[in-house]
Amino acid sequence: MIEKPQKDVFEVKLDVKQFSPEDLSVKMVDNFLVVEGKHEEKEDEFGFISRQFTRRYEIPEDVKAEEITCNLSSDGFLVFSAPRIVEQPKPTERKLNINLTGRPATIDSTKSSEEPVTEETDKKSDKLKDVRVEINNDEPMAA
Repeated sequence: MIEKPQKDVFEVKLDVKQFSPEDLSVKMVDNFLVVEGKHEEKEDEFGFISRQFTRRYEIPEDVKAEEITCNLSSDGFLVFSAPRIVEQPKPTERKLNINLTGRPATIDSTKSSEEPVTEETDKKSDKLKDVRVEINNDEPMAA
C-alpha cells in the first residue's frame, strides 16, 4: 500500500498484481473502504498456490467519501482517490448588536446632553469655534 499525503486529494495505491480484476472486490462499509482479493489454487514454478486477502482503510473525516474512485492500472495497482474537503477560511466579519440608549448623543462638549440641537444652539457653537485666545509667554501667569 502506498498512501501519498496531499493537501487536496486523498489517494491510496494497493499492489494487486497477483490477482485478476475478477478476483477482486471493492466496497464501502460504513466509513471504511474494504478491498478483498481471492484466487483459487493455481500452479506456479514451485507447485500450487492460492491467495486471499482483506484490506480495510478508514476514510479520513476530511475526505468526500461519496466521490471515491477506484482504478486498476496496467501494472497491477488499485488506485483509490477522492477530493478532500478544503475548509474555507472563516470571514472576519462579525455582526454587531445595536443598543438603544434612549438619550441623545453629545455632539459638542460645550452643549449639555439635555439641550436639544436647534438652529440657535448650532449658531452658538459656531461662535464659540471662532473665538481665539492669544497667550503671551513673556508675562507671568496670575495665581
